[in-house]
Amino acid sequence: MKKQWHPPDAGKQQSQKVQNLKNGCCFFYSLLMAFCPLIMASAICVAQSLPAFRPIRYEEDYSFLRTDTGSTWYPEFKYMPLNKTGNTFLSVGGDLRTRFTVSRNEKWGGAPVAKDAYWVNRALVHTDLRIDKRFRFFLQLQSGFVNGRNEQMTVLPVEHNELEVHQLFAEVGLLKDPGQLILRVGRQEMACGSLRLVAARDYPNVRRAFDGARLLFRKNSIQSSIFYHRVVEDKKWAFDDKVLSPGIEFWGWYNTASGIPFLQNIELYYLAMDKEQSQWNDVQGHEQRTTIGTRVFGKGEKLTYDFEGIYQFGHIAESKIRGAWSVSSNLYVMPGSLKFQPKLGLKAELISGDIRSGDGVVQSLNPFFPNGGYFGLPGIIGPTNLFDLHPSVSIKPGKKITLGADYDIFWRLSKNDGIYGPASNMIYPAGESDARFIGHQLGVDLNYDPNAYLNFLVNPYWFWPGSFIKEKSAGKTIFLIYILAQVKF
Repeated sequence: MKKQWHPPDAGKQQSQKVQNLKNGCCFFYSLLMAFCPLIMASAICVAQSLPAFRPIRYEEDYSFLRTDTGSTWYPEFKYMPLNKTGNTFLSVGGDLRTRFTVSRNEKWGGAPVAKDAYWVNRALVHTDLRIDKRFRFFLQLQSGFVNGRNEQMTVLPVEHNELEVHQLFAEVGLLKDPGQLILRVGRQEMACGSLRLVAARDYPNVRRAFDGARLLFRKNSIQSSIFYHRVVEDKKWAFDDKVLSPGIEFWGWYNTASGIPFLQNIELYYLAMDKEQSQWNDVQGHEQRTTIGTRVFGKGEKLTYDFEGIYQFGHIAESKIRGAWSVSSNLYVMPGSLKFQPKLGLKAELISGDIRSGDGVVQSLNPFFPNGGYFGLPGIIGPTNLFDLHPSVSIKPGKKITLGADYDIFWRLSKNDGIYGPASNMIYPAGESDARFIGHQLGVDLNYDPNAYLNFLVNPYWFWPGSFIKEKSAGKTIFLIYILAQVKF
């Protein structure tokens, strides 16, 4: 029988907290020091013009290094041939990240403590074995820790997960051209399009994975994938993540076409989910929901644009899902060769909420599996029942420094639905409130990227509550600051 965990007695809690903080700092300090040779050599490696690291690491391909004649050891680390022709090779990589967080007035003053300061640490290490261009095996381990968090605050599995096989899958190329039609089976990350509905969830700490199969087709300007997955449930301890039964099933068909006249790129998709237990505004139970959507996006010399429309239908228990939708636009303007290379952005989203309680119809949009930091790194609220305006600006004071600011203003789209968290969890129900204004959030980010392998970030956020939040909570201003260091290899 599995042993039950019991908290330490009161006399040991403080010393244990201090020890955890020291252990977390020492653990990641040791990891960073172990990779100092890599960091020092990175300036030489950059000269090799290696491609940038991808957000989904299995999308990287280092087979081109077979013809590399460089003198540094790093390319040999990324490409280790295992046969004479070099088309069977092993590649190793990883991602080490430590983040110090200071928080004030979490949940607008509704948290058990008013102030907190703690470390959030993560290590990801992977190996990629490719055999004769047709077969592939990918393994990635993940370890995430929260250290120093006040014992009165709940630490979630998406923040703390000691050690897991995060990804383990096999691939086979099914056609004469192995890269044209690929079957992938096993545990894997997945990200689609704008990340509004399917993302690897990088921000909270522990990344998301699915168990299942995916068939990928790529030819010229067309990419298409058909998949069936089951969601892997995150748990806190070592090697205990698993797919629940019953749990969450997820399947769909995602298509991208590039090089379209005038539009540049267009996506069409069908996504469906079956969730055993779901909770929304006035209904709970077994949820079956289908999403159909389209996205148009492109990039010019001075303008980047992204427009997306989503519609959902299905049922939750005996209630119908009908009229759940969202429309979004995302524009960036780069004025040209001005000093500091300014970049101006404006996002706007309309995301449906439930219109009437008790009518047997649900209009609340389910964002499925979005990025945890949908509206900035804190992930304070999620994309359901919102009207959101989000201007931003960034400049480059130096070649390796980026300074940016983004300002979010939130209203409830429907007065008869509440507000939700990033995981579609209800934060505050509508109740009797007619107030629409949720609040406004300001984020400032200072990024320093000394080379392609290192990133340092200082990112403070303020969330000032609006009339709806003030009616539902203590109404205090949330303040969070993140100080982050990350090395990728």
